[in-house]
Amino acid sequence: MLPGNPQRKRCFHFRSLVLAMLFAGCWLTEARAFYSNGRWSQTATQGATGPVGTPVTVTWSIPPDGTFIPVVGRASNLIATFDLLYGGGGATLAQRPWFANFASTFNRWTELSGIQFVYEPADDGVNLGAAAGALGVRGDVRVGGALIDGAGGTLAQTGFLDDVDITIDTSDTAHYGNSATNYSRMRNTLMHEIGHALGLAHLDSNSAAFLMEPLSVNGFDGPQLDDIRGAQQLYGDALDRANNGAGNQSAELATALGSLSPGQSLARGVHSSTGTFVVATETDFLSISNSTDVDWFSFNNPFTSQGTLSVTPVGASYNQRPGSSGAYTTVNAAAQNDLSFQLYRLGIGVPQLVATASSSGVGAAESMGSIGLAAGGTYGVRISGASSSVQLYELRISLTALPGDYTADGVVDAADYTVWRDTLGSSVLLTADGSGNGVIDSADYDLWASAFSVSAPAAVSAVCEPAGLSLVALLAFSGILAQKRGLVCAES
Repeated sequence: MLPGNPQRKRCFHFRSLVLAMLFAGCWLTEARAFYSNGRWSQTATQGATGPVGTPVTVTWSIPPDGTFIPVVGRASNLIATFDLLYGGGGATLAQRPWFANFASTFNRWTELSGIQFVYEPADDGVNLGAAAGALGVRGDVRVGGALIDGAGGTLAQTGFLDDVDITIDTSDTAHYGNSATNYSRMRNTLMHEIGHALGLAHLDSNSAAFLMEPLSVNGFDGPQLDDIRGAQQLYGDALDRANNGAGNQSAELATALGSLSPGQSLARGVHSSTGTFVVATETDFLSISNSTDVDWFSFNNPFTSQGTLSVTPVGASYNQRPGSSGAYTTVNAAAQNDLSFQLYRLGIGVPQLVATASSSGVGAAESMGSIGLAAGGTYGVRISGASSSVQLYELRISLTALPGDYTADGVVDAADYTVWRDTLGSSVLLTADGSGNGVIDSADYDLWASAFSVSAPAAVSAVCEPAGLSLVALLAFSGILAQKRGLVCAES
């Protein structure tokens, strides 16, 4: 990382938009709502990083008090200030009462995106903005503090990439020492500045509240929907950090969803569909960040069943504009990319394509239903997008029993026939109502017989109609079926 110009700083304001207006020309790239100034291209941990949409590991540290901050012309006093606000000290910074809140702000961005923030306990005290991060020496992002403009004005400021050291205005003690909602004012301010440090610029909305707006906003905790979209476009979603940063980009690296049996279902990415407001405990956000991003998921199917799968673009609509000036435009976060997906059979050598869903357009759900799934099979879902716009999505998978499987054990066999026979004619006990017409009748038998004739093994026990059954056609069918298997049925 090359040090940038330490005089070019973004500021998070409490009362005034004056400095935000001065910076109105600094937003470089519109990304369908959020605005970015690029992403990390080199870090202490990785050296050179990958392309947009891939994960990055970034270290952070707190310089010792006395470290000079050229942009404000003062020495850092952050540690002493927060020791006073929170009470007590500690042998190490990590033992300070306030440290956990600091660490949580970096960790929250890690929960929501492919950027991995790691605390670097060492910091050599070199001037802020003067040197790149180095393992065991200093962090890529350093958080210092000093008087900026006095209480009530600028709360903090951060440089543009690659100079992203953060300066907190330590004269705003009423703001940083406010303990309401677990010091949410302090944490939101720091999370806002960290958003700048990962490449996000200011935006403004008149229909929603976002962390990256230039004014300090209360009423939420941490990154909101648009903030998360921006981080995931730059660094991918949290699953992209899996497998040592290789993510879930291939069948071999698929995110395992476990086993599903008939009657069970699952959903992933569900927190993206709850509007622009994001609760601090929500972490289930999935996205395709660009046209080269691919997400793989796998699940096991212990019993023969039928599957219904869908991939739905999700996200709310809201108004936004860069910085704090100009006209608002409406962004529909659910209609940013044309997603498609494929279902594969895995674990049998080369993945075998089962079905493809790609007929819908931008913002529309893709689905496939009544897909036959073999017992004991492992299946993979491959999701991709057609454009470079980040798209949040929700994946849903549900399994149902095979027609004629009235015991729901994944096998159509004699036990299912017994359930049908014992409830024949009933309109109350409808376990064997495969046809769904509200009564157990010959149509339900036909479903069972059709599936049984296909799925039953060569060596089976005889399945015979009870004596006196008036359904002649069913007797004939049973007789033929028994003859084909060389069986002899005894009358009861």
